[in-house]
Amino acid sequence: MNLNNFKVNRHSSLLYHLIWRLTSILLFSDICFSYSVRRSVLRLFGAKIGKNVIIRSGTYIYDPSLLEIEDFSWIGDKCHINNPVKLYIGKNVAIAHEVFIACGSHDFNDPNFATKHKVVKIHDNCWIASRAFISPGVDISNSIVLPCVLVPNGKFENVIISNDNKIKVKERNEF
Repeated sequence: MNLNNFKVNRHSSLLYHLIWRLTSILLFSDICFSYSVRRSVLRLFGAKIGKNVIIRSGTYIYDPSLLEIEDFSWIGDKCHINNPVKLYIGKNVAIAHEVFIACGSHDFNDPNFATKHKVVKIHDNCWIASRAFISPGVDISNSIVLPCVLVPNGKFENVIISNDNKIKVKERNEF
């Protein structure tokens, strides 16, 4: 690996990211208590934000133009959304505090440490508990519950993951 040749590839311009970063520092600090203001500003930066979406303070969003959140979903305090590619969050999704969603990473085997990006999808009626890490390319189907500090990798459907991190096929109301 030779980091001397590493280059940052951005979906949007450097100026866009600079303006967004400065805006987001104020927008997602404890100074701004208004969820409607946060939704409006995210829409100005190109995000697709549904009705009554709640994004709590301290949340970091890399690129709002690549963010889509459907109606009645919420993101807890101090979440980290690293989305150099599209991130889709469905309806009625609850993402708890300090969750890290990574849509991008690096190719360790590439001599230039090239970036690798994969779309992340979290479909309707999911609950992602505190401090979970969502890996690039993860696709979480409807009505999935992910417990604290779990690192899912791949596609999750028709399962609920218990607090001991064992995958079990269950109905949501059995959890």
